Amino acid sequence: MPRDVPATEEPTEDPPLCDHRLIIFRPSALATALEPHLRSRSAIQGDGFLAGLDLHPERGGIACRIDTSGTASEVWLDGVGLASALIAYCISAGIPLPSRAGKRIEVMDDRVLLEFRMSFPKPPPPRRRDASGAVVPQPIRRAPDRA
Repeated sequence: MPRDVPATEEPTEDPPLCDHRLIIFRPSALATALEPHLRSRSAIQGDGFLAGLDLHPERGGIACRIDTSGTASEVWLDGVGLASALIAYCISAGIPLPSRAGKRIEVMDDRVLLEFRMSFPKPPPPRRRDASGAVVPQPIRRAPDRA
């Protein structure tokens, strides 16, 4: 079941310009993305490791199976927690993400979808470029001082 994650900007009904990104995490990518998150939360300690993932679309989450010196445990991730872990991974891996966008996460049988949606009620103007093709910095427009 898809879950919307709280966002700072929700899409409008029929905007003239939309940016829609979809990042698909298959099980091996999920393991790579989630292991550092689980270690940082002390769910995996010492020589422990992520032994497996069970995706539960009907519950909208993932059961992370952890093995520490032959002792098995399980950590549940869903909704905002799962989205936060995957977004943190994308940032650390250098995958560009919009900072102000509607976000949605969906757990499927064989993958997790992380979706970003931005709407622009007015399309931004193109950036000016010089003869070499470099973007020309635009002056910062400041509001007039009110005395």
